[in-house]
Amino acid sequence: MDYQGAKIDHFEQSSFRIKAKGKVIYIDPYNLKGNQAETADYLFITHEHFDHCSEKDIQKIINTQTVIIASESCGLTQKFLKRLKIKSLLFMGHNVDAEFDEFKVKTVPAYNLNKHFHPQQDGKIGYIIEICGIKIYHAGDTDKIPEMATLGEIDIALLPVSGTYSPLKTKCQI
Repeated sequence: MDYQGAKIDHFEQSSFRIKAKGKVIYIDPYNLKGNQAETADYLFITHEHFDHCSEKDIQKIINTQTVIIASESCGLTQKFLKRLKIKSLLFMGHNVDAEFDEFKVKTVPAYNLNKHFHPQQDGKIGYIIEICGIKIYHAGDTDKIPEMATLGEIDIALLPVSGTYSPLKTKCQI
């Protein structure tokens, strides 16, 4: 999908690549194949589960100039992240604002209301990435939670739509 100077590709599960302003940004890379894997300038990870924080896929797209931004829960459980030879590794909690090169990012809560997979207290996150004058919301693994009402105007929402992970049933809505 091309939108106002940003090219957005959806791969498997919640995996996306955004190309804009000369930057390559991945969110939750998972099961990348062939030309889906190119060197990332920035990599965002919503939480520690294998289909969002895949060591094999992260290794495919990083180099010494890659910046990784991940949830605090990744920092507590995914020790391999700290061993990567990258430019920078940042762990963020809810409601953090940051600015990188030509874009801004805000972390937002992501949790389930009535399932045990992603309880609110675990600190899993979604991201609002503002680039090319557009706001892209990647919800991570979340239900429709009250905090969504406070997000403001979003141009593109990358939302989970399939319930519990199944490689045969997984869909994502752009």
